[in-house]
Amino acid sequence: MGIRPEHLEVSDEQNADFALRIQAVESLGAETLIHGKIETQSGDGEPMVVRLSGPHLPDVNSLMWLHAPAQYWHLFDANTQQRL
Repeated sequence: MGIRPEHLEVSDEQNADFALRIQAVESLGAETLIHGKIETQSGDGEPMVVRLSGPHLPDVNSLMWLHAPAQYWHLFDANTQQRL
């Protein structure tokens, strides 16, 4: 599954689909890029970027709870990597 960085939504823990462990924050003026890894028990989560409008200053190494609306999912075949 894939989703574009601008389609992720900040959420509270109860309504979130997953958490992102923040590794870096890029303030670009009109938007902010949050770089991190999906939080997993094993600690080897996939890297992800979240694009948010406006300035945001979350702490590095903190968790950001995120919601990924289903209408923005991009599904791929695990064997061929082709979009479904």
